[in-house]
Formats: sequence, C-alpha cells, structure tokens
Amino acid sequence: MDEPADIVLVSGAGYPLDTTFYQAIKGMVAAIDVVKSDGSIILVSECSDGIGGAEFTDLVLNTMNMSDFMEKLYDPGFFVVDQWMLEVMYKVTKKAKTFCYCDGVEDSVLRQLSLEPISSPEQGIRLALERQGPSAKLLAIPEGPYVLAVNGVSIFDF
Repeated sequence: MDEPADIVLVSGAGYPLDTTFYQAIKGMVAAIDVVKSDGSIILVSECSDGIGGAEFTDLVLNTMNMSDFMEKLYDPGFFVVDQWMLEVMYKVTKKAKTFCYCDGVEDSVLRQLSLEPISSPEQGIRLALERQGPSAKLLAIPEGPYVLAVNGVSIFDF
C-alpha cells in the first residue's frame, strides 16, 4: 500500500487475544501506521473477559479524560502497572477517529477513553464512510496484533 488508508478495519485477532480490552488495543496499534491522519479506525474485538488485569482495569475506570491522564505522566510520582497501554492507545486516538465494537466493555467506558462505541462492525463501516466519504480507501487487517502493517513497503522490498 503506497499511501495511508482512509479507513482501517482491524480485529483483536480472535480468541484468545481478544478476550480483554488490554489485548484488543494491540489491534488498534497495528493500524496506526497505515491509516491517514484524521482517518478512521474500526476495532472489532469480543473482550469477553472485560477490560483486563486488576491494575489496568482500575486505571481505565479511573481515567475520566485521556488528556488529563497524559498530563499525569509528567508527574514523577505517578506510575501504574500497564499505563503504557493507555499511552499507546492515546497515540492512536490522536491520529484517527476510533470506533470500537467491544461487547465486554461498557459504552460509557469507551467514551471516556475517547473511543466511539458501535453496535456492530457494519455500523462502524457506515459511520466511517460517512466521515471519510464514499470513495474512501478501506484496509482490513483481520488479525491486527499479528500484523506489521507499513505504508509503501511490500514483501519484495526487504
């Protein structure tokens, strides 16, 4: 792919990787290098076990605003196990509008993390196309965390 996609549809790679939101974020990260700035990412992940481990779950539930969370990172006394995962998710949400179909995470939690909950992958595609336009380039990454997606590189360039 020579230029970034307008829309990237990505999964959390299915069971067992997509059982927690913590793991699903890795799917979002897989899309960051191949989506254009101000593009749209659609994450599809079951999250049947919820948000993740205790420390990460507490961090997510206590993060009411991602900008405030990022400010806390400058405080040398602030440290939470697995905070890096929210940091990388923030980078994704700053680059592209991110729609999430994650059954195991409450919509209110997704919203407080600057993510847009959707009720189905189809709804995500419809909203992304409305946002990006009918001629938008769509890229699908079915097994997000297992893929190293890079613009302008093919297997023949290595």
